[in-house]
Amino acid sequence: MKGVIYKIELNKNNIYVGSTTAKLSKRQGDHNYSLKKHPHRKLYKSCIENDINFIKCIWVANVEYDSIPELRKIEEDYRKQLNGNLNMVRCYTTEEEKKKQLKEYFEENKEYKKEYDKEYREENKDKIKEYGKKYYENNKIEISEKRKEKITCDKCNCLIRKSNISSHKKSMKCLLKSECLFTDEE
Repeated sequence: MKGVIYKIELNKNNIYVGSTTAKLSKRQGDHNYSLKKHPHRKLYKSCIENDINFIKCIWVANVEYDSIPELRKIEEDYRKQLNGNLNMVRCYTTEEEKKKQLKEYFEENKEYKKEYDKEYREENKDKIKEYGKKYYENNKIEISEKRKEKITCDKCNCLIRKSNISSHKKSMKCLLKSECLFTDEE
């Protein structure tokens, strides 16, 4: 398949890099429509701040690609090469980079997420309860089997239900069996 890499230059320091599978004139028209429809987006906000009311897409390269993710990867390479700083997000990220970004996001927003989840649970108690009932009804057999499943505790070697392992490990029975609290000398 064939695609086009293009750029939008507001000035030497402000560049947007994009790709399209359509004609460049069509993509340019889409940008000009979005300039009026989405003035809050980074590219269009910068255009407005620089008194640009018509966007001109500049051809950079014709490219061959096999899939849209591959086209996005090529676009990202050009964005880096041309120092495209007006793109709101990276054109392409690997699965490893996505996982790292997600992990960093949750670390940075841990308190917000905790508060959001708490509010959500409060506001949707009935909905969550109903979902739980439906889930239980649809999965009764599997849940019953899991509850019956037994494993050996790695701390005290007792045979217990798998569903009870975390509470068992905190129990006095497990603690007494797994740790030698008394010696023969006493």
